[in-house]
Amino acid sequence: MSNLITEEQFLNSLPGGLKNGVPKKVLDDINDMIAQGEEGEVFKENLMSHNHILKEGKFSLDQYVNAVKYISYRLLNMTQREAYGRTFPAKVTNWLATGTTEKDISSYVHAYNNSKLVMRLYDVTLVPFHLLNQPLRQEALMVEAKLMRGGFDDITGKPISHVVQERAARTVLEMLETPESTPTELQLKVKDSEETSELKSIMKDLASAQKDFLERGGNLKDVAESVIVEGEAKEIPSEDD
Repeated sequence: MSNLITEEQFLNSLPGGLKNGVPKKVLDDINDMIAQGEEGEVFKENLMSHNHILKEGKFSLDQYVNAVKYISYRLLNMTQREAYGRTFPAKVTNWLATGTTEKDISSYVHAYNNSKLVMRLYDVTLVPFHLLNQPLRQEALMVEAKLMRGGFDDITGKPISHVVQERAARTVLEMLETPESTPTELQLKVKDSEETSELKSIMKDLASAQKDFLERGGNLKDVAESVIVEGEAKEIPSEDD
């Protein structure tokens, strides 16, 4: 099949210092997996894209290929047990033949799932949870911003309390803090437009101003009527103004 890879192609994709040849058994295993339709395409993409990981530890090519195979099955929504069984069918067959309990097999699978090489592959193949849920984070921010501005509760019709507004202002400030980078991020950077960055800055200034005003004893009406004028948060007048 045309999508199979040769030893030369695989060697050329490896990091420097790891080009000493590919055992025939490993290459055959790679191409057997690649030949499996959609599963093979996912495997091939991961195999060729993440082999820089081989430089990060004392991993053999065989260990790397198996770990990529396991991760590829997991990306196709298989359970840990299913992915392990597809990756190491002979091993699982031997366990069952010798009477190994499902509890023990689950322990072995769990240990493999949490091994250093597999966890590193998780890092570079799975989208971080916080990026997957950015829409919910934005929705939560809008709810807190609405509470921060005051006004009346949509359900009870009563004025939103000073305490609720102050707590919401604190939450808005926390949510708009720049997050620290983590080593498990997939080098994905969320780049805001200039307009979005400016709006975030304005919202942060407004939240801070409203919080300070409430702490000085300002009334809810003035806070609710505070507005953004010409790209800037209008300063809330003090009680003495």
